[in-house]
Amino acid sequence: MVSGSLPGTSNETEHFARPVRSIARPWRDELARRLAAVGSLGQQERDVLLEAGHTTLLRSLHAKLSRLFLIELHAMRLAEAGAEAGGDAGKATWDAFIEQACEEGYLARLGGRYPSVGPRVAAVARLSVAATADFAERVAADRALLGPLLGGPAGEVRAVEFGAGDSHRGGLTVSQVDFEGGTVMYKPRPSEIDVGLGALLDDLFAD
Repeated sequence: MVSGSLPGTSNETEHFARPVRSIARPWRDELARRLAAVGSLGQQERDVLLEAGHTTLLRSLHAKLSRLFLIELHAMRLAEAGAEAGGDAGKATWDAFIEQACEEGYLARLGGRYPSVGPRVAAVARLSVAATADFAERVAADRALLGPLLGGPAGEVRAVEFGAGDSHRGGLTVSQVDFEGGTVMYKPRPSEIDVGLGALLDDLFAD
């Protein structure tokens, strides 16, 4: 399993997947509650947005927590005085660390050594949940307006992909939405400048 692989293996980019999922679980539940309040979305559409938002949160938390996990794993290895060296001993330490890191309240117990880690993780998670929930509301509100762009009714949301480019304004990113009627790219910034530029170019090239 990816979540059980040791650092340095081919699965290194996701080797802390289990503890990160454990830490993110309450925020996934919060996102599900917020999406349930968007009445104009169908259940299947909510599920699509939930998985897309959860995947983005996991990716962000994994990037922020991996170094801390590696430090704690190294500390556990050093604390095992008298443990036999070798692959089996290393695997046992790894398995023990993963189980420990998956326990409820693990980050809170690290608060004495890393006072900022809990608040930072909470801040990242809150922004991620809010960004996904707000995006869901915008998609639901915009659906009826997308017909001219797509050449027909947008239909149901089939897939969503967040994270294209840098994040802005509290975790918003360029996002791709696949509707039944076509694909739309959302950019997290006002479009008034683009509209104004387009009007200016129309005037300049009118002749």
